[in-house]
Amino acid sequence: MKLQAKLLFSPVKWLICLVFVCIIPIAMYVPTYFDFVNVSTIYLPFVGIVLFSDIAILDKGSSTEEIAYLSSRKPIRVFLQRYLVSLVLLLLYILLANVVFRIMQQFKGEMTIEPISLFTYILNAGGGSLFVGAMAMTINALINNVYVGYGFSIVYWLYWNINCQREAFVNPFPFIANPTFYEVPLAIIYGLTLIVIAFTCFLSTKSPFYLNDKIRKCFVSL
Repeated sequence: MKLQAKLLFSPVKWLICLVFVCIIPIAMYVPTYFDFVNVSTIYLPFVGIVLFSDIAILDKGSSTEEIAYLSSRKPIRVFLQRYLVSLVLLLLYILLANVVFRIMQQFKGEMTIEPISLFTYILNAGGGSLFVGAMAMTINALINNVYVGYGFSIVYWLYWNINCQREAFVNPFPFIANPTFYEVPLAIIYGLTLIVIAFTCFLSTKSPFYLNDKIRKCFVSL
C-alpha cells in the first residue's frame, strides 16, 4: 500500500485539486448549504477525473507495463490498492471543501441549520466524482491512452453540467435533477461505478496489448 501511494504521489495533480476544492466555496455563489452541495456536486467530479484517470496505467507511464504484466505480482490487488489511495484522497478533498465553506459562513455570520447532512453531501459529491473518474480510468485502461480518457470524461462531465436538471440514470448529478427523489438514481450511479471498476479489474489482468490483439483477430477473421 505504501509503495502504491508513493507511485501515485503527484505534487502538481494534488496541488491542482487542493486549489480547485478551495476555490469552489470561495469563488462560487453559495449562500446556503443546499447551494454549496449543488455546486460541489457539479464541480468536484473534475477532482475525480484528475485522481483516478491514470491509476490503471501508471506502469505505462514508466514504460514498464510489459514487465509488470509478466511479473508475479497480483494485478487486481495492485489496482485496488491504488484505487483505495485515490478514494481516500477524494474523500479528504470533499471534506476540505466542506470545511472551507463552513469557515466562510463563520466569517460572514451566516451559519444556519439546514435539512442536509454532511453524509448527504459526501454521498452526492462522491457519487458523481467516482462515476466520472471510473469512466476515465476504464477508457485509459482499455486503450492505454490517458489523453482519450481525460478528453472523453471531461466532455461527458461538461455535457451533464449543461444538462444537470435532466433526469436520467446516467446523470452523475441526480440530487440536482430532482432533490426530492435522488436516492434511487444515486444508487444506480454507484452501481454503475462498481460495474466499471470490476471491468477495470478484469482489464488489469490482461496483456497491455489485449485490445490490439482483439482488433487484429477481428480483422483476420473477416
